[in-house]
Amino acid sequence: MSAGSTSSRLFVPPYPARPRRPRGSFSTLLAIQRSPIEVWWEGDFERPMSIGRTIFGLRAAAHDPAAVRRIFLDNAANYRKDDLQLRILRPGLGNGLLTAEGEDWRVQRRALAPLFSPRQTAEFAPAVHRVGRAAVERMSQRRDGAVADVGAARSAKTVSVDGVLLAPPTELLAVSR
Repeated sequence: MSAGSTSSRLFVPPYPARPRRPRGSFSTLLAIQRSPIEVWWEGDFERPMSIGRTIFGLRAAAHDPAAVRRIFLDNAANYRKDDLQLRILRPGLGNGLLTAEGEDWRVQRRALAPLFSPRQTAEFAPAVHRVGRAAVERMSQRRDGAVADVGAARSAKTVSVDGVLLAPPTELLAVSR
């Protein structure tokens, strides 16, 4: 977050405990299994960009809107997706936005950009509300003490509401060439 940004200081959504230092290899694997957001440590939220080695190789994560813009819009040709990440994602995702690079990525991004305009995302609100209310209703019908996998339910609801993609991935990674 940049020093001039105050909007994110007004509301901070709940989040898992953040380690004070980057996790070790085994701890990272356990955290990824629970929730990938748990891999991020305090330093990731204190700098506009963090770069470090992980068990999967070099990781660079942009946290400041200006840094994200520079990487993904203004200077995208200087960054590429990690080979390991692509080997893992491509079999299931094909050459979609998360795995495409260069001109293929640019064309797909431009085609999807209108879906994420303020006007368009505001139009998603009724569908999000409807799906969220239905999920709460289903959960409230469970017997007292019943265990529910809220993470799986949340993921399913986030990815698709009435077949429309709602939320971009929460972590966008790029590695400098």
